[in-house]
Amino acid sequence: MTSEIMNLKNLYELIEISSSKFPERIALSENKNGSIISLTYSELLYSIEKKSNEINNLGLIKGSNIALSGPNSINWVITFFSILKVGHTAVPIDSKMNQQGMEFILSFTNAQLFIVDNTSKIKISDNFKSIIQQMDHISIKLETEKNKNLQSSVLLKNVTSVTTDKKNEVAQILFTSGTTGEPKGVVLTHKNLLSNIHDIHKILPTKNYEKSFSILPLHHVYELTCSLLHNLSKGNSIHFCSKIDLTTMVREMKLIEPTIWPVVPLILEKIYKNISKNLSKSLIQRIFIKITPRIFGYVLKRKLGLNKLRLLLSGGAALNTTVEEFFKNIGMTITQGYGLSEASPLISVNPLGNERIGSVGKIIESCEVIIKNKNSLNHGLITVKGPNIFLGYYKNKEYSDEILKNGWLNTGDIGYIDSDGYLY
Repeated sequence: MTSEIMNLKNLYELIEISSSKFPERIALSENKNGSIISLTYSELLYSIEKKSNEINNLGLIKGSNIALSGPNSINWVITFFSILKVGHTAVPIDSKMNQQGMEFILSFTNAQLFIVDNTSKIKISDNFKSIIQQMDHISIKLETEKNKNLQSSVLLKNVTSVTTDKKNEVAQILFTSGTTGEPKGVVLTHKNLLSNIHDIHKILPTKNYEKSFSILPLHHVYELTCSLLHNLSKGNSIHFCSKIDLTTMVREMKLIEPTIWPVVPLILEKIYKNISKNLSKSLIQRIFIKITPRIFGYVLKRKLGLNKLRLLLSGGAALNTTVEEFFKNIGMTITQGYGLSEASPLISVNPLGNERIGSVGKIIESCEVIIKNKNSLNHGLITVKGPNIFLGYYKNKEYSDEILKNGWLNTGDIGYIDSDGYLY
């Protein structure tokens, strides 16, 4: 599908194509009350169609900002794509954000609708209660194997195709945490995100039916693009972990047996610290890992439910090289990348099989990177240009002009590129 990506008119077409190619494949799954529930690609397409019709019937002006908030879930994905399908802009909000932050975003973006996971738990002032709507509960269920193919074909026939070219239109506005003032809205188009998916396809040319294990929030573009959109575009499945603690994660990983796991360094560092703590208490284990590190890694993967893992991705922050070396030594090579929300997010990633410790890899094909103001070590300011670079900050021209000049993004990060093209 690599060659198809840049010809797509909008993100919703990713779902249309995958559902036509793999209608019966599991697209999404989650744990509800102790049971794993899932949606196939045909069921996902139909669910989005149903929800998008509901939104369309509200009569909102095309291009309206629609906020959504909730933990990672099948319903979150249905809501997100439904907003895009009818020509609106999605404004994902962290469900753990405080009331003041939520109300700032709703007001600042003039959100016409606020779709939340649970209306009874949301704390919001009366000014915004009229625009709140609850995410639908999953109602699509193909009950028996006997009528599964028949029902799936009926579902697909009843789905309206979208042909509108929205590539240059805004797909979403992602807000930063606001650690240096009010949150800033990163404006990303369909084209921005599609270009990143196109590059990921070239870098990670997986051809098998993969299972990705999702623990990072979808309101962050790293998880949205590199996990959700990337895997849906390949007809893979994504499982949303019900709770982010090691016990729950291990229990659900053993059930799902993921082949792809996108994480942030903090997760890997926690696992490393737990292992180091246990090793310090056992001479036998220290000898075991020293003599047979790969066998130790095999045992660890089985213990974590990662015995089928093929791709361990890390991004979002710098990875400690000691941790990276440890995992590589036990046969769990980490593929580290680098990016920013403003770049949709990917800028560079290590080539599979040619990862380098301490490096965030090679620049993706569609991007150009220039290191400015180099010092004597050739270290300098990383600036980036490409189709994945955002339009600017929402209603903040002054700061947009400061960070984005002639299409070049000032990342604010210092780095260098070695003679082989690896970014550090």
